Amino acid sequence: MIDLFSILTTIFWFLVIITIIVFIHEMGHLLVARLFGVKVEEFSLGFGKELAHYRCKQKTRWKLSAINFRHKKTGQSRSFYYWIINNY
Repeated sequence: MIDLFSILTTIFWFLVIITIIVFIHEMGHLLVARLFGVKVEEFSLGFGKELAHYRCKQKTRWKLSAINFRHKKTGQSRSFYYWIINNY
């Protein structure tokens, strides 16, 4: 017989590890954008209802949202590719 607690624990830790991996991956995008002088307006851990936020000195709004299945960056992608096209 499969233990329900064991299954839920496994799912919980899987989501925790995936969240950490995706956060580190997206942090790489943020750091490269800043390295090239691209303004990043928002970096969100999750989506949905905002639970907390912080604005750093570079004017990036860091958000923690209710559902942490993805990470969102706004203001980065279009500007970054625009910079690449116009500078190379």
